Amino acid sequence: MSTAGAEAYARSLVIDVDAYPDRVKVLDLLAQAYEVPSWAPNPMDGDLIQTQWQSDSGRSVLPWWNRINYCLTIWRLQALQSMGAFSNIRLEGKMQVRLPTGVRRQLLRYYAAVQRFRSGPGPSPWLLQALFWVVHSHTVIDATRAAKKLQSSLRDGERQFALGWGRIMVRVLAEANFSTAQAAVGPINQQCLPQRVCNASDIDPASPSDLPPAQRETVLAIARLYRARDWSFLYLPLLEIGAVILNCIMRVEQQFESGCSSIKNGGVP
Repeated sequence: MSTAGAEAYARSLVIDVDAYPDRVKVLDLLAQAYEVPSWAPNPMDGDLIQTQWQSDSGRSVLPWWNRINYCLTIWRLQALQSMGAFSNIRLEGKMQVRLPTGVRRQLLRYYAAVQRFRSGPGPSPWLLQALFWVVHSHTVIDATRAAKKLQSSLRDGERQFALGWGRIMVRVLAEANFSTAQAAVGPINQQCLPQRVCNASDIDPASPSDLPPAQRETVLAIARLYRARDWSFLYLPLLEIGAVILNCIMRVEQQFESGCSSIKNGGVP
């Protein structure tokens, strides 16, 4: 843990789980406490960038987006608090969705991998990114289920974009192990994602839209994916298989580290 991370543990703090600025504060604290080496890309950058984008684009006031973001931010802190970390932080506000046991286990595994990554030998940057996607993808799956009743609150245009992003695009990016570090997702969020809430005209190629061309193309593409969502079941088995493979890799790496430690101490692995 970094010096800044240790200080984060010491400060008494109240977090309003309903407030996006407080959710950003949570992500900042976690980034300090579980800082990756300066030379390595940080997969957690993506959560912070997405949270700020939702706030800046006006999506933070939409119940569906708010619930999804709650799961992506507050669940992280709750998982670590369940192990005794960040006991100095008190959560206030509406606890929208209970942290699932499976997501909690994956989050703790991810943060344990970050600690090993810092001390070495540990997971490679590629594996750390892949572990992040396993957590993120399954979090989004559980979050979208919890927010299903809120879909009708999304207006036409935004609904197709939001559900296409949450149900399909996240899985596609996960399968590609796409980098969620600042250098990769920062420009994408700024240039390609719509910087305002979408409307029906934005997803109709025959209608005019004031979205910049790159943002309009993204919205149209994601809306098309949503309309073809009956094929999205093809991605889920790949996601589950990926999780199994990652579990195997983690076990092999743990055995390797144990063997190295035993040899270093003069023992037999």
